[in-house]
Amino acid sequence: MGNILLISENDEIFNKYKKLLDSNNYNFNSCCTPTSIFDLIEISPIDVVLIDEFTENLNLLLTIKRIKSKQDNTQILLISNGENLDEEISKLISGYILKNYSDELIISTINSHLKTKEKLDFLSGKNKDLADSLYRLNVLYNTSSQFAGTLDTKELLNYMIEG
Repeated sequence: MGNILLISENDEIFNKYKKLLDSNNYNFNSCCTPTSIFDLIEISPIDVVLIDEFTENLNLLLTIKRIKSKQDNTQILLISNGENLDEEISKLISGYILKNYSDELIISTINSHLKTKEKLDFLSGKNKDLADSLYRLNVLYNTSSQFAGTLDTKELLNYMIEG
């Protein structure tokens, strides 16, 4: 259904999310060290990253920036108590999951971000196709402009059709 990565040292959070995500058929991984996070990301693309804001052995801001640099459209959700929210981190993440959220609200939030990721991936693919088409059109226009003065109209049209 979706590849979910939980980053937390808290056993209570791990157990809650493992049970919740496994019961809803998500592909679920968990880790808490920077090395293991990026090893997992290299092995398999992650759709949604859930980060416990109280993971101590982790520079939260740096980790979020590195995840963003490795995977453009990955949705990052911060598991938080809602207090003392860092403004710079708020600009980088996709959303919050408060610790007191119900299981249904957590699943709904994750599903919403999975849909967002899917749409962003689709748009990225279409943008790449558009860029390729514009490049080819530009090359064709430049080539035809170069030959416009030297070929008659009939030869130019034949050349463009063959190209």
